[in-house]
Amino acid sequence: MDIFFCQVCGDKLIRRESGDEVIPFCTSCSKFFFNTPTPCVIVIVMSGPN
Repeated sequence: MDIFFCQVCGDKLIRRESGDEVIPFCTSCSKFFFNTPTPCVIVIVMSGPN
């Protein structure tokens, strides 16, 4: 998944080096946006016929 706009301010992101990678970066917020998906779990607990 590529990110093209800042999730905070909405400005267009540029590509900037961070270590050995090129990462989307917002020049307005001075924030990198790394593509690190967060795992989640969804559970439904049901008890009886209702």
